[in-house]
Amino acid sequence: DLSYNLLTSFSFTAGPLTALQDLDLHSNKLTSFTVTPWALPALTTLDLSYNLLTSFPVTPGALPALTPLDLSINKLISFTVIAGTLTALTTLDLSYNLLTSFSVTAGTLTALQDLDLRSNKLTSFIVTPGVLLALKTLKLFNNQLTSFLLTPGTLTALQNLDLHSNKLTSF
Repeated sequence: DLSYNLLTSFSFTAGPLTALQDLDLHSNKLTSFTVTPWALPALTTLDLSYNLLTSFPVTPGALPALTPLDLSINKLISFTVIAGTLTALTTLDLSYNLLTSFSVTAGTLTALQDLDLRSNKLTSFIVTPGVLLALKTLKLFNNQLTSFLLTPGTLTALQNLDLHSNKLTSF
């Protein structure tokens, strides 16, 4: 537990903590977070909430066992997931950031069940077929969405959808 410190950056390369499962860095002053591929292969829980991160770069092979990821209450402007990353992730909290875009490509976030994007600056949310197939809960409230369009074959497992406090004119 490294929470409630004054850390401004965190960089981890392969080393002695290969069995580390939980890493709590919330409530610091992090502006940079970097983990090289396979540096933390057993890490399942990562809390980076209440920091100053503007980006969260993830390279293929980094954080392969991560299931919940909390990036809430940072300064993230965009969040892009590339193929082969965060494949075990089941919960992703990106609430209370400055996100204007959220991009997911096929073959990523395949296990994701809960996605929290509330209280950002999103104006659109586009899901292409074949992504977010396991998603059960989607929180998009308190954004600036003007439309929410679903095409056949998207969000087929969705059970809970919260879109209140947006600027929706079509659904």
